[in-house]
Amino acid sequence: MATWHAVFGHGLFAPLMAGPSSPEGGGIPGLIQLLPIVLIFLIFYWVVLRPESKRRRVHDEMIANLTRGDRIITTGGLHGTIVGTEESVVHVRIADKVRVTVNRSAIAGFQPGARTEPTEEDK
Repeated sequence: MATWHAVFGHGLFAPLMAGPSSPEGGGIPGLIQLLPIVLIFLIFYWVVLRPESKRRRVHDEMIANLTRGDRIITTGGLHGTIVGTEESVVHVRIADKVRVTVNRSAIAGFQPGARTEPTEEDK
């Protein structure tokens, strides 16, 4: 069985375990070895996490501003027109005389030509 030092004593953790090699502060080379890991994290943040948070913010704003007449697509693939809204749900007309209630969180986005005027049936 490998000892703790044999497993973690080499490679990435070696600079942290070795301590300074000289009294003048030889710990700097150890910090330089950690620099690529920090750079990888920063690149990951800029490429993946930051754009995702922007998309989520835009989607949350879209969900908060839904109104009657908006044409939407749900995450389940239903296309319809909003005929009524409540705090956490919207009522959607998907065909003549067919209405469904959908959670706001299940709305994926707007359809092209995203706004129609409500008909007499919707009122």
